[in-house]
Amino acid sequence: LELSARDVFDHKSAASLAAAVSDAQEPVAEAAGAGVGSVPLTPIMRRFAESGGPVDRFNQSLALRVPAGMAERDLVTAVRTLLDQHDVLRMRVASGPGDWSVEIAAPGSVRARDLVRRVDETGLDAAARDARHVMEAEAARERLAPADGVMAQFVWFDRGPHEPGRLLVMVHHFAVDG
Repeated sequence: LELSARDVFDHKSAASLAAAVSDAQEPVAEAAGAGVGSVPLTPIMRRFAESGGPVDRFNQSLALRVPAGMAERDLVTAVRTLLDQHDVLRMRVASGPGDWSVEIAAPGSVRARDLVRRVDETGLDAAARDARHVMEAEAARERLAPADGVMAQFVWFDRGPHEPGRLLVMVHHFAVDG
């Protein structure tokens, strides 16, 4: 099916929008290299550029449940795939007084292994795990660095082969918005 962003604004009800949707003729493929190179600042980046405030720790995060016994190499592979498919996760935001620029690096240029941290929680009680989560979340925030192209962190709280773990996914706000 095919519809445009404009259709969503022009057709205010689900029924009206459904009537406007048409059958897609041909899948539209993204041009090679379309997500790489210089891009304009987004409104939130402009706001930060104007205010001159610190930007590194500005993030959104989510904790996910992961299967017991998950292999670290599988998590790294999943993160690599995510980085290669979502251009803004490869973004570098160079900031200076009144002079900001944004560059998107090519797929494969950000090492997924560098963004994944495994934390062994085997045998820890709930209080110790909670304390570890707070400490590791703070450390993940500290590792975000848009100027260096570090737009995400993935912290895997591994509870061993018999208990599901948790994965903290933390992404800089410049690369995600709710």
